[in-house]
Amino acid sequence: MEESSTKRVFLGWEKPLLAESVNWLIQHYQEGFEKLVIGVPGGRAGWQVRELFATSEARTLIPPKVVTAGRIPEEVINFDIPPASPFLQSIAWKRALEGISPESLRSLTISENSDDGVGIAFVNEIFGLYRELGGEGYWFSSLGEHLPQDIPAKERFRWQALAEAEQKKDHFLTQMGFCDPQNTRQHLIESDAINTDLDIVLIGVPDANDVLRTLIDKIPDKVTILIGAPETLSETFDRYGRPSIDHWVQRKSEVSIDDWWIAEDPTHQAELTIQTIAQLGREYPAEKISIGVPDHSVTPYIQRKLEQYGITGRDAAGTPISKAKPTLLLDAVASYISSKSFSSYAWLLRHPDIQRLLPRKDSAINDLDEYFKRHFPVRFTGKLQTHPKERGEHLIANYQKIEGLLGELTAVQKKSITDWIAELKTFFSNVYGESTLVPQIHETDRVLVETFEQFKAVFEKCSRLPNKALPRMSAVEAISYILQELSSVNIPPVAPKESVPSIELLGWLELALDEAPVLIVTGMNNEIVPSK
Repeated sequence: MEESSTKRVFLGWEKPLLAESVNWLIQHYQEGFEKLVIGVPGGRAGWQVRELFATSEARTLIPPKVVTAGRIPEEVINFDIPPASPFLQSIAWKRALEGISPESLRSLTISENSDDGVGIAFVNEIFGLYRELGGEGYWFSSLGEHLPQDIPAKERFRWQALAEAEQKKDHFLTQMGFCDPQNTRQHLIESDAINTDLDIVLIGVPDANDVLRTLIDKIPDKVTILIGAPETLSETFDRYGRPSIDHWVQRKSEVSIDDWWIAEDPTHQAELTIQTIAQLGREYPAEKISIGVPDHSVTPYIQRKLEQYGITGRDAAGTPISKAKPTLLLDAVASYISSKSFSSYAWLLRHPDIQRLLPRKDSAINDLDEYFKRHFPVRFTGKLQTHPKERGEHLIANYQKIEGLLGELTAVQKKSITDWIAELKTFFSNVYGESTLVPQIHETDRVLVETFEQFKAVFEKCSRLPNKALPRMSAVEAISYILQELSSVNIPPVAPKESVPSIELLGWLELALDEAPVLIVTGMNNEIVPSK
C-alpha cells in the first residue's frame, strides 16, 4: 500500500485536542466503537478520553478501547502463543543469565555470581536494556551486524553474551508455553498476523516507536492520526504524525522573557507559583489553572503552599504505588530479612503501620536510638549487649513482636512463588487485618484499598503460573519480583470536591494535551527539561 493512505487529520490548536478528537470520533463512528482502538501519549490522556466519552452524547453502550500508544501493537496482533507477563519475563531472564557460561556472565558484571544466582537488580537492568532496544526494533541477537568494525573485542563479546542469554530466555518461555511479547510482536507484524477488523486512531502521539511505525506501514488504511495543529502546517509533520524537528526548533517561542521567573529552590518555586496565581485575580479561578511540574520532587512543596491558601493541589499522575505504605513496608521487610542489619531493622520499626502494633510503641524509637548510641551495633538479633533493664525489656518485646508479624518470611529456605504469596497474605493480614478503613472519606484509606487491589491482582496472576517450571526462590526474591510487577502502577487521584478549589499538577509530557487556559510551569532546570 502507498504511504499516503495513512489518514492524517489536523484539528487545529484553537481548542483542546482531546475534546476535539472525541467530537471527531463521535461524528465518524456513529455506528459504534466496538472495533475501535484509540492510542494516546500517556495514562492521564487516557483517563480524560474515557471521561469525555462517558459524558458525551455518543449513543453507544460499548465505549472504545483506550490505551497508551506503546500498547497498540499488543491490541491488534493475533498472538498464537500467549505473551508472558513482565513478572514471567523477569524470571526467564534470571534463569537465562544463570544459564550462560561463567565467562559470559563475568563479561557482563563486575561482581561475582553468588550461590543464590544473579541478583534481581542486575536482572532488571538487563531486562530494561532489552525492552529499550526492542521498542526500536533491535535485539541482542541482531546487534552483531550493526556493531562497528573497530569495536574492541571485549565489548563485542559482551553483546554476544547478551545474545546467548536472550536465546536461553526464549527457550525457557517456550518450554512454559509463553512467548516474549517484545520480539514476537515484531515478527507477527512483519508476517501480517494482524487483526485488520480493528481501526486504530492515534491522538496527539508525537513520537511513535519503531514497532508502532512498522504496524502503521503494514495497515495504513486502518490507521488515522489526529494532530493538534492547523492544516497549513501539515508539511511540518511526517506520515506518522511526528513533528519535524528541523522546523520546530527554528520556530520562535511566544513566551516573553518577562514571563520567566528565577527561583532559588523548591520552596521559592512554590512561593512564586502562589504569587503568579494571585496576580491572575478572579479572572481565572482554580479550575482554569494548571501547574506544570517537570521535576516531580517539587510537587509536595507546591501542594503544601496551595493548601495554606485553601487550594487542593491535585497530582494528576496519581500516587505511585511505590510510595504507598504497604509497598514501602514490603521494601523494608525485604531489606531487613536479607541483611538483618541494625539500620534495616530501624527502618522497619519506624514504618507507621509496624510502629502502631508494637507493645512498647510510645518509646520504641527512643529506646532503639539510645541503644545505638551506646553500642553502635551492625546487626540486631534480639540478643542485647549491656543495657538498662527496662529499656532492654522494651527492645526485646518490640523485636519479638516484629519477628512474630514476619512469621515464615524470615525462613532461609527457598520456596515456590505460590508459597511466598501465601506468607505475604498472612503478613498483610497480621498488619492490616484489624484496620477499619473508610475510603469514601479518608484519602489515605482510599489509596490503601486501591493498593491492596493491585497486590491482589498481581498475586492472582503469579498464582496462575506453572510452579513446576518456576525456580524456587527466597522471600527477598519473591518480594522483589512482586514489587517490580507493580513498579509502573499509579493509584489514580480522587475526583476533586466541588466545594474546594482544586488545581491540577501535571508532568512535562502531560502539558501539551492539557485543556486549562492558564499554565504555570515550575522546575525548568537543566537535566529536567530536557531530561538527561
